[in-house]
Amino acid sequence: MAFDRHGTPAHSTGIFAVATEIPDDSGCPHTLEHLVFMGLQKYPYKGLLDSLGNRFFSSTNAWTSVDQTVYTLTTAGWEGFKTLLPIYLDHLFHPTLTDEACLTEVYHIDGKGKEKGVVFSEMQGIEPQGWFLSYLNLQKTLYAENSGYSSETGGLMSELRHLTNDQIRQFHKAMYRPDNLCVVITGCVDEDELLRIMTEFDAQLPLLSEQAQKRPFVDSPRDLPLRETIVKTVEFPDEDESMAELVIGWIGPESDKTLENVAVDMVGSYLTDSPISLFNKHLVEINDPLATDIDYGTDDFVRTGLNFTVGGIPTEKLRLVDEKVKAILAAQCDPENFDLKYMKEVVNQQKLKFVAQTEKDPATFSNVAILEFIYGNPDGLNLAEWTKSLKEFDTLASWSADQWCALIKQYFVDNHPATILGVPSSALNKSLKKAGKERSKQIKEKYGEKGLAELKQKLDKAQAVNDTPIPDALLTQFGKPDPSKIDLMPVGPMMERFLITRLQANSAKSFKNDLPEKFPLYLHYENFLSQFATIHLMMSTTAVPKELLRYFSVIEEIFSMSVQLPSGEYIPYEKVITGVNNDLVEYQFDNGIENQFAELLSVRIKFEKSNYHESIQWLIDVLKYAVFEESRIKIIIEKIVNSLADKKRNDELMMYSLEYRTVYTDASLRKAQDFINTEEFYKGLLEKIEDGRFHEIKEDLESIRDHLFNVSNMKVFVIGGATDLETTGLSLGKFCTRV
Repeated sequence: MAFDRHGTPAHSTGIFAVATEIPDDSGCPHTLEHLVFMGLQKYPYKGLLDSLGNRFFSSTNAWTSVDQTVYTLTTAGWEGFKTLLPIYLDHLFHPTLTDEACLTEVYHIDGKGKEKGVVFSEMQGIEPQGWFLSYLNLQKTLYAENSGYSSETGGLMSELRHLTNDQIRQFHKAMYRPDNLCVVITGCVDEDELLRIMTEFDAQLPLLSEQAQKRPFVDSPRDLPLRETIVKTVEFPDEDESMAELVIGWIGPESDKTLENVAVDMVGSYLTDSPISLFNKHLVEINDPLATDIDYGTDDFVRTGLNFTVGGIPTEKLRLVDEKVKAILAAQCDPENFDLKYMKEVVNQQKLKFVAQTEKDPATFSNVAILEFIYGNPDGLNLAEWTKSLKEFDTLASWSADQWCALIKQYFVDNHPATILGVPSSALNKSLKKAGKERSKQIKEKYGEKGLAELKQKLDKAQAVNDTPIPDALLTQFGKPDPSKIDLMPVGPMMERFLITRLQANSAKSFKNDLPEKFPLYLHYENFLSQFATIHLMMSTTAVPKELLRYFSVIEEIFSMSVQLPSGEYIPYEKVITGVNNDLVEYQFDNGIENQFAELLSVRIKFEKSNYHESIQWLIDVLKYAVFEESRIKIIIEKIVNSLADKKRNDELMMYSLEYRTVYTDASLRKAQDFINTEEFYKGLLEKIEDGRFHEIKEDLESIRDHLFNVSNMKVFVIGGATDLETTGLSLGKFCTRV
């Protein structure tokens, strides 16, 4: 058990992780993720946790990964959390696991001959997708057939059809043991009460066997890196065969080699993190792009998996992209080709992002605690080593080009990868549809009307059992928390033109004196303890003519455009990106704020408080003086067009697209940004450029800037360490006079 008293005390969060290893594709880990919530032996009622959660200001969630199944509990305040904690843990150790729950949640055939079940339906939607098939085949190529890392823990449909409840019960017995559960508590925690609750709960559990239990993955045979480079082609169903994707992966360093693991992460960022990163520079940010996006990620296993995913590749250039990725990596083994200055910048940026993320969300440390539990030393000493300092970043900041090149050579060049080429196939799409219809026909023929009626009756009985009402007396016996005891985060708001004095008096006075006369902006501060500050510029799109709204996917890239200053100085986009990355921790041009107010536009920048003035200057330079150059705009539009095929494969995006095009008018930003609605528009822009009419596009973009980026159309929100920002008003006054 580990707990972190996080700096935002308004809520308590519990993360309960079970190490789950299985050598097949049956889906037992995933099914338990669902069945646990169907009731516990002491209180055999489906949805008890959710019903109690409504009374205790809480929410629950769960997910299944390759090596762990994780359950979460988040409550507003400690009082509700301490009540629900033992009940939730009891669900994990003593679920009902009834046949009725297995039938409805895992797999069944209904009275109409249709295959259903919550888990089965979920996998039915995922299994045909290109990303899923590519990653599944990567895992089965990198890892041995009987390795837990090669399994599809969600369950393949072919296996879920035959999975029995007895198999699930046996898996639960083997994995859901007290010694195989990690409990992480973050946020608002009363240490004494927590220890008392956990001690009392632990006393109710059966004694552990004196015989040492096998640790999942740690005590299993280890998968070693490949002995040869492998390239496989995997088809996925799609009518549009124009755009493909690939994933390339390696088995990397052991999990306990902390410095090397941080170092390979830095290499991944060095290659992919911004438009000027090597992979993007050579594959994405070019005329006729070879890809639309490149991502780096890791699988944090007993040996770390290192993966690059490349999307939006013209299908005929798929193998070329694989070759170019490997060639770029090979070239980086030569110190003459390695950009040490840029890598030092990357290390510093990633260090700041890590600090900012841990300040915002304790999940970063929670993940470290879970990985230490699964793969670290049983004595827990690794946890302190992995969380108490940032020494790895400091060490890497002093590495030489030779050291970086040696690392790249060891893990990305001499180490053999597996590449999965994901190729869209209209023929496969047709054959799968045909096979689905044939299977439905066979089911109906097999059972007949009588058999289907019996299946319906069996399903109805199971649903009736599962839906047994929870007695009101049970819900009320646990009481209710007192909302007044929720310890909210202390903040100090301050607004101009309306001043609220809960902010420190001296800061408020200094701020007021610092502002220029007739300051035109609406300005709101929320002050709380933080190493960083964030500025949100909120703008209304009603100021922009509706026929120009479809350009906003281009305007969103404004932080990656060149700048022409009034002095005549020209800053190419590469230097703009470098400067922005060095001075800002985060920057984003997006709809709304925190997924709200989507008809507004938000420019958000996050920065170290010492970089406040530089951050304001970047807002001025980017918003006011960005240059709409033909070469840059053409590349941006080509990426938008090339990304369409991949977006159309995303069922969730297609659902929202239909909503936006149906519900909203042409004056709506959501409709104007919809990728289906703008498809012909952006293809038309490319034709304009080819016809020598870029000046028309540039005039439209300039018009958008004039309407959008002016102080009469802005409200400014500053959150974080606001009282530590020096000469706040003067810098914002400068912003007002320039924008």
